[in-house]
Amino acid sequence: MFNKKFLSSFFFITIVLLSISSCTFKEVEFKKVESFKLLSTDSKGAVVELFILLKNPNKMAITVSDLDMNVMVNQTNIGKIKLAEKVKINARSEKAHRFVIKANYSDLAVGGFSSLLSIIMSKKVNLTCNGNITAKALGVSKKMPVDFKGDVPLSYFSK
Repeated sequence: MFNKKFLSSFFFITIVLLSISSCTFKEVEFKKVESFKLLSTDSKGAVVELFILLKNPNKMAITVSDLDMNVMVNQTNIGKIKLAEKVKINARSEKAHRFVIKANYSDLAVGGFSSLLSIIMSKKVNLTCNGNITAKALGVSKKMPVDFKGDVPLSYFSK
């Protein structure tokens, strides 16, 4: 019937699949946005750097691979933002991580360009972020909700 090699391979694969399917991770805790910095602008949009304080309670590192968020800066709808670079969050850590995001000017509400000047001239911005962060660990993806509103210090432009 079945030989020993086949049965041992079958049981090994079954155990591996069961252990992988039971791998879930806890949500990363979104603490606060520590700083907001406008890195560059062009005719199409802006690139912004955010330092976000996150707590990872998991025993494994997690990589943030995607953002699906609507952002408002000083009550101006910036629209949907995109993550420019993936972000790795170390296991069992609580620290600020650098997020580089892109926003298109086409998503700005009417009057958005004039409010960009007020953003640049201020020392802090009122930031509202609503949406989801997609994180991955050990091949498993998870969407985590983010709902943040608060004043964030505005860093100087980078050269």
